[in-house]
Amino acid sequence: MLKKDIRKKYIEKRRSLTSSDLATLNDLLFIRFQQARLPFIEVLHRYLPAAGRNEPMTDAIAAWLGCMNPGMIELIPKADASGNVLSSFAYDENTILETNFWGIPEPVGGVPFDASRIDLVLVPLLAFDDRGYRVGYGKGYYDRFLATCRKDCIKVGLSFFGPAENIDDINEYDIPLNLCITPDRIHEFE
Repeated sequence: MLKKDIRKKYIEKRRSLTSSDLATLNDLLFIRFQQARLPFIEVLHRYLPAAGRNEPMTDAIAAWLGCMNPGMIELIPKADASGNVLSSFAYDENTILETNFWGIPEPVGGVPFDASRIDLVLVPLLAFDDRGYRVGYGKGYYDRFLATCRKDCIKVGLSFFGPAENIDDINEYDIPLNLCITPDRIHEFE
């Protein structure tokens, strides 16, 4: 299947989820995430879900990782639409957020963090396949960003649904995940 068709299908699947479905699925994702075997994480980059897109929540996962990895630095992205570039900025309870034109909360101000220091990235996605490739919203921000991270940086997707059919239009810029967590399974990729 082509990315555009998968994107359309999974946007619709997400839209069909009720608030009760979302609460249950997010709880199950969190429980499953806790079962993943991960090394010590010094620097976590995570996304903040966009309003109205029914994306998996990352707050509980980030809080749990912070408890399991004392001193962990937490980062969130900020997009520069003029160059289709994503940068990481430190995030804590004092960070001032502003919603961008896609409905995604982003930090106001701050200094970009060196992506080569990131140990784990929670990567947003709409769908993934059995090879670990993902379908996002189509702008390529995260693939360009992941290319700047270390080769051993762990890339983890969160999905309410199991793998999609093979993504037929993968290209040399698509960076596969190491893991994708779903409510019922941890999918590991080579």
